[in-house]
Parts: sequence; C-alpha cells; structure tokens
Amino acid sequence: MRYRIVAISALILLLAVTLTAALNAGNIDLIYYNRTTKKPIYEVQFLTVPLAYQTGNPNVIIYGAGTSFKVQVTNYESSKGGVIVKLVNVYDGTERVIGSLNTGEVTKEFTISNLYPGYWKIVIVGTDGLPTWDISNAAAPTNAGAHVIKITGNPKLIVALMNPSRNITIGDCARLKIQVVGLYGTTNVSVDVLGQHTLHYSRVLGGANGNTWMLNIPTEKIGIGRCEVKVRAMGVTGTLSFNVVPVKVSINTTSESSKAGNASMNSTMSSKKNVSEMINSSNNTTGKIKGKIGKESKVKSNASENRAGEKTEKTGKKTNMTGNLTETVRGTKTPGFGLIAGIAGIIAVAVLRRIR
Repeated sequence: MRYRIVAISALILLLAVTLTAALNAGNIDLIYYNRTTKKPIYEVQFLTVPLAYQTGNPNVIIYGAGTSFKVQVTNYESSKGGVIVKLVNVYDGTERVIGSLNTGEVTKEFTISNLYPGYWKIVIVGTDGLPTWDISNAAAPTNAGAHVIKITGNPKLIVALMNPSRNITIGDCARLKIQVVGLYGTTNVSVDVLGQHTLHYSRVLGGANGNTWMLNIPTEKIGIGRCEVKVRAMGVTGTLSFNVVPVKVSINTTSESSKAGNASMNSTMSSKKNVSEMINSSNNTTGKIKGKIGKESKVKSNASENRAGEKTEKTGKKTNMTGNLTETVRGTKTPGFGLIAGIAGIIAVAVLRRIR
C-alpha cells in the first residue's frame, strides 16, 4: 500500500514537472482537452525555440520579424473528423490557412513564415462535430492558459492611392487607403494634404476603430496642380503624391453628328468655292451677256426700224390707196349715179341703132 502511494505521488510530480516545462521557451506544448472526460482533443507543440517566452495573460511566444518557425498539430479525435489550422492576426483579423489534417490523420508539422509584425494566434477548426480551439482564449480548457504569438518589429504604415490614375480630374475625389499593420492597441493618425489649399484630417485607429481608414478627399478643396499627402502614425511618416487636372472636353470625330458637321463644313466650303467660281464666271458671262445685249439691242433696233419702215411703207401704200379712193370718190360724188349714167348711155345707144 505504501509503495502504491509513493508511485502515485511520483506520477503526479512528473506530470507537474511536465506541465511546468511546457511554459518554458524550449518546450512549449499546449493541450486542449474535453471538460468532462479530461481527455486531450488537440495538441500544439512549438518545435522552433522562440526568441523569448513571456508569461502573463495571455502568455506571449516571441519570434523575430522575417524568421520562420515550425509547429506540430495533433488531433486525438482524428477518427471522428479532420481539422483546419489557421493563423489569425489578433489586431486586424487577417486570416491565413496554414494547412489541415484529414479524417484519420493524427499528426502533422507546419512551417510558418512571412508574418508581418504584430500579434497572431493559432485557431484549430474542427469538422464533423469536433470543437474549435483558439489558443488565445483564456476560458478554453487547456493545460497552460491563453497564448499569442508576437512577431517583433515596428508596426508598418501603409498609404495607398486607390484611384486608377495619379491624374485626378477636378471635381472627383482622391481615394486614400491608410492602414496600420502590426499595431497592438490604438494610435492617432494625422493626414496633411498640401496643394493649392492645405487640408488636415485625423483619426484614431486600432481597437474597435479597426486598422484601416478609407479617406476620400474632394479635389475641388485642393485646387488644380500637384498635391502631396503626408500621413503620420506611431512616429512613422508615409507620403504619396498625385495631380489634380482640369476637366477635358473631347469630341468624338467618328460620331454621326460629327460626320454631319464635317459634311456640312465641306459642303459649305464647296458652296463657297462654287459661289466664288460662279462669281468669276458670272463676271465673264456678264461681259458676254452685255455683248449679246448690245448686239441684240442693235438687232432689235434695226428690226424695229425695218419693221417701222415696212409699216411706214405699207402705211404709205394704204395712204396712196386711200388717196386714190378718195380722189375717185371725189370725182364722182355718188358712185351709184356714175354707174347708172353709164348703163343708161349704153341702153340709149342700143335703142338708137335699132331705130335706124
């Protein structure tokens, strides 16, 4: 009985030593277990020794910027389902899937690299009814409490122009994306816009405000010309520049209206040319017409004179005839008496001959 008690005590002591060793930088072994049965479900082991390990709530596992490290994930319930292993940024929620374990697959190693400065956590998402474990969750049933991974290095300030071109037409907005990467906490961000007119903006980023600021700057408040933007946060300054240009009015020469306009212009020019030609030709024609008119005038004049002469001659003839008739009429005052007298003379002669 005594030996049994001693053996149990030694096992408890060994377990305590193991759990204590899990909190050391050289042996970080995190276990997620079932609350009821106390049996392990998942296990995450950091195979690469970190730069430092800081205890607290949460405990912090520190790696240098630009380095890579390995972890080993074990699914003790692999006969029931698989898991997906993710890295999630504590600050901005950026997710990266680093791999998965299929159903029946118990253990796998993963290499993690290219993490920007900031705080990260490993999240194991179970499938087919298996639970999800966030290693930063202090309320989760684990052997060593909550943990986060810290990538050292200064937080990064990103300033980007989201317009399709750096030449922005006056009246449009300059769209800026301002992002603070790797920030744990909050920081004040100030923006100075330097153009024809100076503008100033500020905002607190981090925490509930998020780490991204989409800033729209009306260009009519800046003025036409080159504009420089300076963004300051966490002692870091980011800059960019763009141009505010005037509105350009362009005419589509291939449009029907333009074609009609060109046709009208050509027609007008052609008409002007034709008119000019007509004027020149009309000057020549005028001379010809004048010549013709002169000739025709002379012809008409001659014709008039001839016709007048003819009429005069005819009139003269008529006059002579009239004169003869007049003279005849004047000789025999009554045309009937002359005729009767002649007939009477003839009858008288004939009668006298018969008598004789």
